[in-house]
Amino acid sequence: MERYSMIGPIGKGASGKVFMCKDDVTDSVVAVKWIPFASSGEGQLVLREIAVLKKLNQLNHDNIVRLLDVVEQKGGANLVFEYMERNLSNAIYSPVELDFSRHIKSILFQILEGVSHCHSQKVIHRDVKPMNLLIDSENTIVKLADFGAAIKSDVSLIYTPTTAGTLQYKAPELLMAAPYSNAVDIWAVGCIFAEMVRRRPLFGFLNAKAVMREIIRIFGYPKEREWRGVSLYMVWLFGESQCPRRASKKLADLVPSLEPQGLDLLSKMLCLYPHKRITADEALQHPYLRGVRAAVAKQKLGTVSTTRNCDCCCTSMFFWMRDQD
Repeated sequence: MERYSMIGPIGKGASGKVFMCKDDVTDSVVAVKWIPFASSGEGQLVLREIAVLKKLNQLNHDNIVRLLDVVEQKGGANLVFEYMERNLSNAIYSPVELDFSRHIKSILFQILEGVSHCHSQKVIHRDVKPMNLLIDSENTIVKLADFGAAIKSDVSLIYTPTTAGTLQYKAPELLMAAPYSNAVDIWAVGCIFAEMVRRRPLFGFLNAKAVMREIIRIFGYPKEREWRGVSLYMVWLFGESQCPRRASKKLADLVPSLEPQGLDLLSKMLCLYPHKRITADEALQHPYLRGVRAAVAKQKLGTVSTTRNCDCCCTSMFFWMRDQD
């Protein structure tokens, strides 16, 4: 890490700590994610994250965070990323951003652009949430980050249950340990959309049962004829405990300030049935986001991202990990 000078800590995630550093070669500020390896298995997860990021970074997509370097170190690895001032959670809950609502369409559009790129490359993020969305101080650039839970998959449905994801943004199929697809990312984006409008989470409960109960209160009990096997998944989740059978709330009442077209898009993102949920590409074409692409392109003019090829450092990391096994 001789190349990077520590400035200070940024935060702590599930897999490691993140620091702000200065790249002494380019004189730029970067974010360094230190991931310790308690086992060789954790090292393999880091290799998976690096592989996913390399695949996504091949086209230098504007809405995917760029991995600049990987520096191996005894007991772990440092992943060096481009630096962004804050995450979306900071922006949503900033007490000084009284006009945040005027940025919602632009931010939502860019989140969907990043998710669309992931899905086009057969990558499911599985942990889309405000803290994993980086944003600049002007709310003009949004980048999807933290691919520690992401997977590459060429199949339409994944039948292996997963604990990936953050409870407030987990799709029903993840809550019930049912087969899932890239539609789980769209549900998470819908939850974020509602959170930006409300400036508080749509779901804020402590366990999967409580979240699923609230989903049923809003969208109704899932029907077997619409979702084959859902009855068994519900039994697995709830066991003998009670859950509501009918909707008692309306989505519109939870986002009263959202215009009709926005409500229509939100309802399509938060569709209870994964196979009917809108895709990222379809959402980008929704009337609610009409004209946003041109506005986003205009606000990005003059923005220059610092990129550097990290093939050699990633290759070094691969051989270093191989030697540890």
